[in-house]
Amino acid sequence: MELITLQIYGIWLKTSRYFGAIPVDERVVIDGKFVSAAGVTAGIDGALRVAALLCGDRVAQEIQLQIQYAPEPPFNSGTPASAPPEILEAARATSREITEARLTTAKRIATRLGVVTKESGL
Repeated sequence: MELITLQIYGIWLKTSRYFGAIPVDERVVIDGKFVSAAGVTAGIDGALRVAALLCGDRVAQEIQLQIQYAPEPPFNSGTPASAPPEILEAARATSREITEARLTTAKRIATRLGVVTKESGL
């Protein structure tokens, strides 16, 4: 399995290694033929980057203008690093059960696929 560098949304970070991903903390990552983005507006950022790669910056800027993409979030809690500690803990608590279920599933699939992780020792 080929390892690729991906931007992984926070709740998926623990599972990414079971699928051969190398997570990084960037809004948009381009690794060879793969483009990944984490979060809603990062997806738009990624799409604009792809448009720029395929058609040039001018076309990407026209698209950005046509969709009136100029985000101004009302809070500075869009990443674990920027969120206040109490908000971060509340979000983690809310998603803890589903995160653990996803992790269990990821481990089972990784074992079936033979994905090498530190934990599996494969």
